[in-house]
Amino acid sequence: MGEYDVFLSYTRSDEYRAIRLENWLKQQGYTVWRDKRKIDPNKDWELEIEEAIKNSRCLIVCMTETVVRRHKPKKDDSSYVEKEIYLANKLGKRVFIVLYDNLPNLNAFQGSDLDYITRWTYVPFDFDAIWEQLRTWLKEAIGRGDEKGRIPSPDDLLIPYRAYLATLEEDVTSIQKALQEFIIPVVEGARPSTLFARQFENIEDSKPHDTLMSAFQGDKRLFLLGEGGLGKTTALIQFARDALAAFRENPVNAYLPLFMFAADWWEKGRGALSISAYLQQMLPNFGEFTEDDVNKFIRDRVVVLIIDGLDELPSQEESEKPSQEENKEPTPLEKFIEMLNALPPNLPMVVSSREDNAELNGVRRIRLRFLRDEEIQDYLNRSGHPHLWEMIAGDPDFKALAGYPLFLNLMVVSKDDEDQSLWSSDGDLKEKQLRLFEAFVLRRLKQEWKLRERLPFETDVIYRALQRLAGNDLLGRGANVLHWDDFSAVIPDSTDEFINFCMNLRFIRRRDDKSWAFAHLLLRDALALPVLLEKLKDNSPQVRRSAADALGRLRDARAVQPLIAALQDEDWGVRSSAAKALGEIGDKRAVLPLIDTISDKNNAVRFSVAYALGELGDIQAIDSLRKTLVDQDETVRYFAIEALGKLGDQSIIDDLTYILQDENESSHIRRVAAIALAQFGEVTVNTLIEALNNKKWQIRDSVAFALGQSGEAALNPLISVLQDKKNNSRMRSGAADALRHLRDPRAIKPLLAVLQDKTEDNEVRKFAADALWWFGTPEALEAVRKWEEEQNSQ
Repeated sequence: MGEYDVFLSYTRSDEYRAIRLENWLKQQGYTVWRDKRKIDPNKDWELEIEEAIKNSRCLIVCMTETVVRRHKPKKDDSSYVEKEIYLANKLGKRVFIVLYDNLPNLNAFQGSDLDYITRWTYVPFDFDAIWEQLRTWLKEAIGRGDEKGRIPSPDDLLIPYRAYLATLEEDVTSIQKALQEFIIPVVEGARPSTLFARQFENIEDSKPHDTLMSAFQGDKRLFLLGEGGLGKTTALIQFARDALAAFRENPVNAYLPLFMFAADWWEKGRGALSISAYLQQMLPNFGEFTEDDVNKFIRDRVVVLIIDGLDELPSQEESEKPSQEENKEPTPLEKFIEMLNALPPNLPMVVSSREDNAELNGVRRIRLRFLRDEEIQDYLNRSGHPHLWEMIAGDPDFKALAGYPLFLNLMVVSKDDEDQSLWSSDGDLKEKQLRLFEAFVLRRLKQEWKLRERLPFETDVIYRALQRLAGNDLLGRGANVLHWDDFSAVIPDSTDEFINFCMNLRFIRRRDDKSWAFAHLLLRDALALPVLLEKLKDNSPQVRRSAADALGRLRDARAVQPLIAALQDEDWGVRSSAAKALGEIGDKRAVLPLIDTISDKNNAVRFSVAYALGELGDIQAIDSLRKTLVDQDETVRYFAIEALGKLGDQSIIDDLTYILQDENESSHIRRVAAIALAQFGEVTVNTLIEALNNKKWQIRDSVAFALGQSGEAALNPLISVLQDKKNNSRMRSGAADALRHLRDPRAIKPLLAVLQDKTEDNEVRKFAADALWWFGTPEALEAVRKWEEEQNSQ
């Protein structure tokens, strides 16, 4: 074994930190010994460590919470890091300690066999100071000149990430280009939607933000909402580029961006992969980092998760057979949300969705606003089509559509001076939206025909094939993922030529080496509708079910009458899917037909009807839903209770209270009753607080969750219950748990008071600690850390 300048001491779980130090040291010309790379597997491990320390001039220790947590007072019980320190001290080596995880000092070692290190030199890890301190230390220990002492440039620290960052930049650039080229190349003078002065605003207080990055600087956890066509993916891609640039400029103080499409997670592993496993496996060129390293990145909050398309995850289980709510498998969307909420509560993330369909913990909801009239006119002037404003402004539907960058672009590129049928006032907004997409596709084909003089396929063949591709995607996975076999099914001959042709016209884009996607989800949805309506009449009951499910996801009002007719289908599965779809579309025309169907002989149909009536929110359904509260099927009762809570009519409060207090009722039903009562706010807060004293923990847990949905009305009553020591530990623990769900920062101070009071009940302190951990503020996390140390020392 040769001689080394530095021996790096660290725990395996902190390896990525050691890698960062190692790369910097090597960049400065120092020789480094790090066990992962230098140990011969044929030699004795501890002997090899001892030899390495003997042959190193100094020891640098990565001192983290993990090391402190594993610390034992006696030398014989010590961890490997501590043994390495003992040995280095015995051999007279200089030992330098770098403190991570905001450790303030080395006092944890006082009174132990390592007490002497509390008097050694150490420095907290800080980007602005650590490299200069290391330079000074190493000069003292090794006695080399200043040529070894330069402070590293950011590029030095990027070495472990270089391949990944290059691939990420290539990927986001490719996606951004594909989004822009979807429409822009068609008409000279048109501009991509990214040139619009897009603005974001907080949903809670309407505070505006010029960029997604500026919103992120204020709140590190964002849920970006916006209807299809407003430019969410474009905004998210730009944010990824901004985050990438920030990390390259300052790789310690900025966040490493990890970009992913939610649908890809489901497509690759069918929900079997954890988020860290997916990122480690699917992010190309992620260096030598393992899944454990990615978990460490996430735990230490050195990354920002950028997740697009939450709404593209299936929102229903794959099983055809309905089941009791408590036994059924969670949907892909539910699985993904559960995993996100299990991550550290203040992990930076930006997630996008077309709809507010997820209970994400601790996020700031922001939205993209619509284009204003003056912005629309400015765009039309710049693109050389000012005369279109008169047509747009003269039709309320077209004017509404012009507020979306996508549809405004479509109006410009799809216009045909020889055919004015596009601007017909016939039909509703959805029909005009479909006309825009049809005109866009036909216009592209017409322009291509002029360039080529002939097309490789007939126009109607191309259009019908695109419709079938779109319809089949929604009938199947619905994740906007097209494989070669999907194309072959609609164009058996010349499949590759058809794929290349569609890519050239920007109808589809490449996802990876083996799959493609429609250039925009709304293009897919517009093309799919006629196919799905056809499939709703298919001879196969399973196909009819899938068509009804897909029509519900499209939420197109043109499907309402066909779905109402499907409520009379001979197959119970079709009736159930049709009822659920009508609820998702939200058209009031479905209320009375659904009420007539609530007495269907099939349980699955009845609970789908109850669900749909809750989504429609029409008080005409109250009496019918109240009757189902005594239905023999528990799942039907569950959805009826949930629906009644959504309707919000106070006449139902007594019924819901009775169910909550009924000790003979299942915990599952009592839970949904509590959540339904929470919808009434201040009126039912006291009823719910009383239920925190229930002897069943399942009920207390459910009520705490429900109180968290009650809003500000529950804040002060819950704080009072928490602070009043006359209440028993069940109620006070439940109050702390409810405050965790409520997520109001005004709860932090009283929770801290409980946690820091060592005379308090241990169970109450535990729930207070859990709540503070989820709040995730520095003060809260520091209090939890001290409490954990106190618990471990007992």
